[in-house]
Amino acid sequence: MKIRGYCIEPGEIVRQLITHEGVKESYVMMHRDEAGQASLCAYVAVDEEVQIAELTRYLKEVLSEYMIPAHFVQWRHFLLL
Repeated sequence: MKIRGYCIEPGEIVRQLITHEGVKESYVMMHRDEAGQASLCAYVAVDEEVQIAELTRYLKEVLSEYMIPAHFVQWRHFLLL
C-alpha cells in the first residue's frame, strides 16, 4: 500500500510488533479519515494494556518514521471469522 508517497509493507510492521513482549498478535491496515487522508492503524492483541507511547518508541528503534502507525487499538484477543 502507498501512504503519503511511501510504499508500506504492513507485514513488516506486524513482524516487529509481535516481537514486543506485550503483544501476542497484530494486524495493520490503512485508515482514511473523513477528508480522505490515509494513515496506518495497528490492532494489537495483548494480555495486559501496553502504553501506546511504548509501542511507538519500540517501533521507532527498528522502522522508518513513515512506517509507524498513527493509531493503535488494543484487544485482549482477535476474533477469527
